[in-house]
Amino acid sequence: MTEHHHQQGIGLIEAMIALALLVFTAMAMGQLQTSNLVSAQASSVHFAIDHLTAEIISTLRAQPSDARGGLFDTEGSVESTTSASAEVNAWNNRIAETIPTGVGTISCSNELCDISISWIEEIDGSDHRQFYRTRTPL
Repeated sequence: MTEHHHQQGIGLIEAMIALALLVFTAMAMGQLQTSNLVSAQASSVHFAIDHLTAEIISTLRAQPSDARGGLFDTEGSVESTTSASAEVNAWNNRIAETIPTGVGTISCSNELCDISISWIEEIDGSDHRQFYRTRTPL
């Protein structure tokens, strides 16, 4: 007589392996989602920086004599209550509204202006100061 063994259900080892695979997959999906959110946030900041830089470049080019005269400069000894300084203050306020840790600087000489925006970005769980700099002719 031949004995027939029929498996009824799954064994404990098979259930543990399936559970381990399920847990591993869920953890990987969670990590991927977190990574996506961080990348999307960084991309949003970089887009805003590009926009803010283009905005101040347009302002500088619209008023080249003031830019050459240092009225837009954020560093140095030029203390001014001109419309140029008001525009720089408004620009820095827009930076702070868009990027809470952001600070913009402008320095013009002759026909060139250096524009810089710095901010703090979290990378791998720690804060790092990032810089975006551009030099543009007037």
